[in-house]
Parts: sequence; structure tokens; C-alpha cells
Amino acid sequence: MLSDANTRSLHDIEVGALADGVPSLVRAFRCDRPGEPPARIALDANQVVLGRGDLGVARRDDELMVSVPDDSMSTVHARLVRRHHGFAS
Repeated sequence: MLSDANTRSLHDIEVGALADGVPSLVRAFRCDRPGEPPARIALDANQVVLGRGDLGVARRDDELMVSVPDDSMSTVHARLVRRHHGFAS
């Protein structure tokens, strides 16, 4: 995925800073690290790409890229696109 100045660790995202009513993606746990805290990611873009990579979130224009270090995922595993009443894959 991306690895530049726009990439942030999931732990750098302030959960309290996320506005109520903003659609969010929640990573409840990691099977390989069950003690790691959960993460909430605001879906404040028109497209969200989920894929395999170093753990992090990156933004490119109006696309949010969420990377997870999981060998069972594809590099581009899923794409969510904002529609009138929510997101569709």
C-alpha cells in the first residue's frame, strides 16, 4: 500500500477525536496479537481500500487505504465506495 508522510499508525488515531455520526470501521482484535487494543477508523473518504500491508492508514486524494498484516488477505482485498445512504462493496 502507501508508505509516505500520509501514513499513520492505527494507534495514532484519537478515538475521542472521531465525530459522532461519522461512519467508522472498527478493528476489534488481531488474532496474531490478541492483547493489542482495538482501533476505530473514521471512514471520511469516498472510497476505502482494505488490503494486506504494514499496519496503518493512508490517504490519497479522496481514498482511504487501510492496511493489515494478514497473509490471508490480498494486497487489495476489498474496496468500499460511498453511496447515497452508506457504503457498498
